Amino acid sequence: MKDGRHFVARTPPKAPLDKAHRSDSVGMDAYFVFRLSSFVTHIQLLVLAFRIKYPVSSIKKKEKTMSIAVVVKKGNEIVIGADTLQSFDTNMAASDNLNESKLRHIGPVILASTGWGLYDNIFDDYLKRKKSVRLSKKQEVFMFFEKLWPVLHEKYSFVNNQCDDSNSPFGELDSSFLIATKKRIFYISSDMCVTEFLKFYAIGVGRDYAIGAMHVLYDQKKSAEEIARLAIEAAIANNVYCGGNIEIMKP
Repeated sequence: MKDGRHFVARTPPKAPLDKAHRSDSVGMDAYFVFRLSSFVTHIQLLVLAFRIKYPVSSIKKKEKTMSIAVVVKKGNEIVIGADTLQSFDTNMAASDNLNESKLRHIGPVILASTGWGLYDNIFDDYLKRKKSVRLSKKQEVFMFFEKLWPVLHEKYSFVNNQCDDSNSPFGELDSSFLIATKKRIFYISSDMCVTEFLKFYAIGVGRDYAIGAMHVLYDQKKSAEEIARLAIEAAIANNVYCGGNIEIMKP
């Protein structure tokens, strides 16, 4: 400066906030925290809803059940049928190169399966040791799979005790089955629950299309074999993981 003195400009002190102003500021902070927590909770609920509707386990499982199998009971006629398409992860084999049946005779009954192809090898080995197997009644079907379960883990140690639902108290075969006898039809779910149906049922990735078709066709003037064939055709026409030839048998 001209007179040799050095001046430092200072910002005048701010007037203290009155109580009302401080209260408004605190209120705005609390409101912001509340809105933020509400937003986070909303996102969490959306994620939970998505996981419930589209669980990863169910998506993986659909990749393993690339088949369609149906069973129909109408009047005195019972038939069971399936496609012949074989899938290997995302690859599939042409029917002129691989044409394996998904239907298996076990004594007088016929079993259809969808899911892991390794069960075919296990059944081949397991059933050759059985002199006779009775599967004509619901309890007999349940006992067959109940006896199979410990053998799967003792003899075939590579089989895991799989279950998609961590809250479920039950193990899981990760495959589904249909059984046709001369008088009854049964569905065996992956947790080995046995259900007897009176008209029809279907398993595999094309199940919804097949069941819908059978529901529409059942009361029409069509035989059990015609209904089963058309149901399998509906699944093949609408799902890329169903295909090959159509195989239908009578017990």
